[in-house]
Amino acid sequence: MGKRDGRASARSIALVVTAWAVTAAVAMLIASNRSTSPATVGGLGPVNWAQPLIDGHATTVAAAESAAGYTIPLPATAAASQSNLTQVWESPNNYVALVFAAGKVTLLIRPATYTDVTAWFNMIVAEVPPGTAAVGQVNGEPAVVIQPNTDPYGPNPAWVEFYRNGLDINVISTSYGTDTLLSIADSVQ
Repeated sequence: MGKRDGRASARSIALVVTAWAVTAAVAMLIASNRSTSPATVGGLGPVNWAQPLIDGHATTVAAAESAAGYTIPLPATAAASQSNLTQVWESPNNYVALVFAAGKVTLLIRPATYTDVTAWFNMIVAEVPPGTAAVGQVNGEPAVVIQPNTDPYGPNPAWVEFYRNGLDINVISTSYGTDTLLSIADSVQ
């Protein structure tokens, strides 16, 4: 009976070690994907910078406006403006992505699903580690400001999320810091 118990224990241990190894491999895969893409906020976070919207397709600003049902606000700074807009993406759920300067800045836009902007942004900031994000301001209104390279799972981009005329707008960059992103956000019209 002792040998059978020993074999059963050995199999149990092997099963636990195998399960742990599979879990670790999946966690590493997720972490490696996160290191090349920003965190997800409200389902907007791109998994792939070459296609920044899940189920999205490349289009034009006019076609994206028509499909999304809202006027797409554009920034007007040297870092992001209509003159250096390189890609426009639209998805079936009315999300729009604008890619500027060949990927240095991305704006992700969607209809806002929250009614209390301040409460929503305070909730986002409360869910991340202290010191990584804060409620700041864009044009005197509340905004979430996420510092770059503060994600414990890997590098993250600088990120500013703000509300404008019923839209949730996210300005994201792996090339610029939050000061530049706040300037871009302030210029969105």
